[in-house]
Amino acid sequence: MTNGTESGEQSVTATITDDEAQPTLSIADASLAEGNAGTSNMVFTVTLSGASATQVTVDGGTTNGTAEIADGDYQDTGLSFVFAPGTTTQTDTVAIFGDTVFEADETFTVNLSSPSGASIADGQATGTITNDDAQPSVTLSQVGSPLAEAGGVATVTATLSNVSSEAVTVTLTNSGTATSGTDYTPSASQIVIAAGATTGSITLTGINDAIFEGDESIITDIASVTNGTENGTQQVTATITDDDAQPSVTLSQAGSPLAEDGGVATVTATLSNASSETVTVALTNTGTATSGTDYTPSASQIVIAAGATTGSITLTGIDDAIFEGDESIVTDIASVTNGTESGEQSVTATITDDEAQPTLSIADASLAEGNAGTSNMVFTVTLSGASATQVTVDGGTTNGTAEIADGDYQDTGLSFVFAPGTTTQTDTVAIFGDTVFEADETFTVNLSSPSGASIADGQATGTITNDDDAPTVTIGDFQVAEGDNGSTNALVPVTVTGDTAQVITIDAATADGTATAGSDYTAVNTTVTITPNSGPTSIAVPVSGDFDFEADETLTLTLSNPSNATIGDAAATIIITNDDTDSVPAVSVQASNSQISESGAPETITVSLSEPFRSGTVTAQLRFGGGATLDADYSVSAQSVSFQPGETTQTIALTPIDDAVDEPTEVILVSLGSLQNGTRGTMPSLEIGLLDNDEPEAGANAEDQSEPLADRSVAANARRVALLSFGLRNPRPAAADLVRINFAALALQGELPQIERLSLFIDTNENQQLDATDVLISTLLAADIPASGVLRFALDSPLPVDANTTRRFVVLADFANGANQ
Repeated sequence: MTNGTESGEQSVTATITDDEAQPTLSIADASLAEGNAGTSNMVFTVTLSGASATQVTVDGGTTNGTAEIADGDYQDTGLSFVFAPGTTTQTDTVAIFGDTVFEADETFTVNLSSPSGASIADGQATGTITNDDAQPSVTLSQVGSPLAEAGGVATVTATLSNVSSEAVTVTLTNSGTATSGTDYTPSASQIVIAAGATTGSITLTGINDAIFEGDESIITDIASVTNGTENGTQQVTATITDDDAQPSVTLSQAGSPLAEDGGVATVTATLSNASSETVTVALTNTGTATSGTDYTPSASQIVIAAGATTGSITLTGIDDAIFEGDESIVTDIASVTNGTESGEQSVTATITDDEAQPTLSIADASLAEGNAGTSNMVFTVTLSGASATQVTVDGGTTNGTAEIADGDYQDTGLSFVFAPGTTTQTDTVAIFGDTVFEADETFTVNLSSPSGASIADGQATGTITNDDDAPTVTIGDFQVAEGDNGSTNALVPVTVTGDTAQVITIDAATADGTATAGSDYTAVNTTVTITPNSGPTSIAVPVSGDFDFEADETLTLTLSNPSNATIGDAAATIIITNDDTDSVPAVSVQASNSQISESGAPETITVSLSEPFRSGTVTAQLRFGGGATLDADYSVSAQSVSFQPGETTQTIALTPIDDAVDEPTEVILVSLGSLQNGTRGTMPSLEIGLLDNDEPEAGANAEDQSEPLADRSVAANARRVALLSFGLRNPRPAAADLVRINFAALALQGELPQIERLSLFIDTNENQQLDATDVLISTLLAADIPASGVLRFALDSPLPVDANTTRRFVVLADFANGANQ
């Protein structure tokens, strides 16, 4: 007190009547991360609804929820909240134990009790212990690998990175080369790690089998984790050690022997034990049979699937027409993939051939021998069918009409070798050529020592054909004097041309000519034999002698019917010459008229002898020529005459033939031909003019436009002197050809002696002279100009004359000596 003192302890009391309600208490929820160790305090706050002038107190106790005191989640030491007057909030704590266990958030409750100075409005709060530990991660580990195939065990363990309040389930997957349930047994497909534990395991137990697999792997992976995570990528691998050997392969075969025509053999490969891998057995086929030709393999390898122990291929026979004999197919193993060959494996199948063994036949052969040196005669041997193997056969020769010693052929031995598949072979025999005519000759070839076939026809004939011409037999004329008595042989020579080894025969016979058999000679009718190399020969014809004078007489000796030869000159004339004295008469011809009309009477032609012939018959052949044509313009009664001893004349009749053709005067030339016992007289020929009696066609006459030569002088050796010109007209309505021009040159005055040549020209420009453009078409020499004055020009080729036109001609003369005419 200021400026005074208290009188003792002074106290007075007044009562204020409170008009506020008593405050209420409320407790709030709380939460706290648990931590990893030790304790931490979770703070609970209690609030007064209003300030109080007096102290307010209230107690608190805990009740377990998911958090439990017994589990060491928290500690309850009791809570007390004391509010000094005027305060409205108070706190107290609960100790929370930290851990590293992954768990869910846990709760407990705090309940208020025994309030003083206030009432409880909200007396319960939840305390939440929040988990601050990570969810555990899982790692895998493994022990027991490698494990034996026969019951070996590998353990796969899952380990948590931290404990979990929850069970952790690790779901596994197994892969690798090993197969679950076949190669091993897993104890479970999941590892379950109990809450609070950190590890769990399963086992993998090997399953024993007899299959070669090689070492196999079991790869264990985490498929999923429940209540945890996989620590990265977790994987463990176990190896199962295989206790089975790699399989070995053996071969077997069924179906042998197999028919060539589609038969089937089966080749089987068998494994010593199954394999988890495909085993491939590559094969080779050898033997005498040929793949693709003799048989077809279904495959070149046998594939045995994994787990199987056998596989097969087939060999199917192919039919053919070739003889092969039974053939073999040898099947060997070339290589084995995923296995081994059990030693050396080989199986053999036999293909039974259905063709008979072929047979051999040799064919005949022939060859022209030639003229010199050697040529080869080819012999062909044929197999009845093809063979798959080589076939051989030998050949040797045997003389026939052809002989080795005679140099006809040479034997050096024959050999025929048939390569597989061939059916013909040839070999040769050397044939010697010559120029000797001979018969065809033969020898034989005989087959022997066949191999691979049998002989069906083992002999062939070789024919050496003669290619030389048969010799020619020629007979020659012969002359012999008759002699006075007895007989003299006319030795008619017979000549053989050409070499021959053959005996020649040929018939010879005489025939009368002017000589008569029985009186002049003795008839011969014989066969002449000529042996090879016998030299010249002759045929004797006996001739009879006499004292009679006669002409030389003839007979013929004729060859016929040759054997091993041909005839060259078949007939010989044998002349029996007269050796007695007599004169030979001269023969002449005469006619009564030098001209006759084609409508006139026959003209007599007289043939006369200068004197009689006493010793025999005189024969004269007559020839008929000139511009007139025998049997067209005239006919004759005979063309020869004969005079018997003492006769001197003979006649024939020449009869004109009348026709309706207008033609110029034609000449008939009669002359002597061959004579027997006579000579040509002073008149060996004559000409008779044959006068036409037909009216000429208009314009068809030759027109003489020349000047007479009587008033002209021709110098010696004058050339190309025009004698006359004339025209020939074709009055017909069609073209015609001139083939000869005959006309009488009698209009010329005087004679034209010593003409050397007459020339007929076409007068192309019709000027009656020879010009460069004129064409020579025919020539007459002096010897061809008849005394009758009738000129006959034969044209070298037909000369055409158009219808109703005239061709003009000029005749020129060349003179040997000049003359004034």
